[in-house]
Amino acid sequence: EHGWKQMGDLTLQDKIFDGKGQLTNIKNISEIHNNPCYKITFDTNESIVCDHEHRWEISMWKSKGVCINKVLTTEEIATIYKNKTVKLKIECTGITLPTTPLPIDPYVLGMWLADGNRTCGSITKDNPEIWKEIENRGYTLSVNHNRNNEKCESRTILGIRSHLISLNLLNNKHIPDLYMRSSKEQRLDLLRGLMDGDGHFNRTRLRIAMNTTSLEQATMVQSLVSSLGWKPIILPYKASGFGKINIQAYYICFSPTENPFLVRNKDYISVVKNKNFFVSKYRQIKSIEKIDMVPTKCLEVESDTHTYLTTKNYIKTHNTNKEIRTKSFMNKTMFYPVENFLDTEYSKYSLQLSGYAYMLEMLGYQIEHLQFEHYKRD
Repeated sequence: EHGWKQMGDLTLQDKIFDGKGQLTNIKNISEIHNNPCYKITFDTNESIVCDHEHRWEISMWKSKGVCINKVLTTEEIATIYKNKTVKLKIECTGITLPTTPLPIDPYVLGMWLADGNRTCGSITKDNPEIWKEIENRGYTLSVNHNRNNEKCESRTILGIRSHLISLNLLNNKHIPDLYMRSSKEQRLDLLRGLMDGDGHFNRTRLRIAMNTTSLEQATMVQSLVSSLGWKPIILPYKASGFGKINIQAYYICFSPTENPFLVRNKDYISVVKNKNFFVSKYRQIKSIEKIDMVPTKCLEVESDTHTYLTTKNYIKTHNTNKEIRTKSFMNKTMFYPVENFLDTEYSKYSLQLSGYAYMLEMLGYQIEHLQFEHYKRD
């Protein structure tokens, strides 16, 4: 709710986003599991590690226009992927939050993150409409610092430096959690500042792009775009310029259903009006591979969707429905005095049920039958 937490650090007091992007309470957190694990990689080059029984809400596309939505375990996904029978996708979801007070206007902050001086509150940009937009948002600009030479126009936004300091942004450009937890309109405004500064509209491929040599900036923009419900892809490549070659750079591209610019490319919506945004609405599973076991935990949320969003790019996943395991990983046994039993849910429930039966017999009841049943949520 207030920022990022590792899965292992979550508590029942935390709120997280459900599969529709709404805040929900955490109902249960499992103990640490040591199960077989897989690494799932999507066509956006994002990866998630999870255990074999973790569940996912999957869109299965068998042919053009034919889709089946199904809840599958990681192990079931691996089997289907291995057989290459269908394409497996997960729907993209944005988050919904109320408007929040922000120390710097989000559009202005986005413009500073794109073209601002990292040591102060000045911005360098050769676009009169951008200066006008900043003034329309209540800010006062200094005179052009480069008025006596032919360099690009540079102005200081008066009074902004103290806010940059309080947000720990000087010499440390990033999107503060406060802004990532603002409303959709505020986050879209932030993106528009970034795109007016550094973005590009590819009118041939009808998609938005941004190039950067900073992986931190690329992942920052990817997370922001994901929070709006769109599908951003980061593609690494080698660039050259300013007398240098073989520079590691990153290309971020996405196809939004709303105009991500404000003062530039104002015709975006009319240009893309006939574009099919279907591909941009789903992450497709590109690969799934078995990996070494790592400790995992499972969550259960109160949301009636039984789903929640995970990672900084808000990938939708499902409650893990407990199964009654009869096999123990690496034949691990329980501790004394039941060290002869395998460490499984089946053993634990059996011992628990036998304990109840014993207590009832001590009270004089005759036990005729012992049984436990497992009811799945779906």
